[in-house]
Amino acid sequence: MESIGILKVLNRINTFSENKIKFRIYEPNSIVPNFELWEAVSQNQLQSAITMPGILSMKIPANTFFADIPFGPNFIEFNVWMEYGGGRELKNKIYGKK
Repeated sequence: MESIGILKVLNRINTFSENKIKFRIYEPNSIVPNFELWEAVSQNQLQSAITMPGILSMKIPANTFFADIPFGPNFIEFNVWMEYGGGRELKNKIYGKK
């Protein structure tokens, strides 16, 4: 079943791109298993996928820094860490970007 939240995001992308970017939404696990989305995109089986850092932490344990952490930083604290505290650099290192 499609999430209302993701439909809002896709509608905004369609609006901003003047409908030049098109998406097809598939049910979870219908093309590849949820836990293999990362590999499917990296191997060009899928052009893109939406998942959560917590799901990826099963294969990339350091990714838990970017997942929901009980009693962890709030939204503003997290964004400040990402922008000014080295969070983005850590994410890029974990994801293999330079």
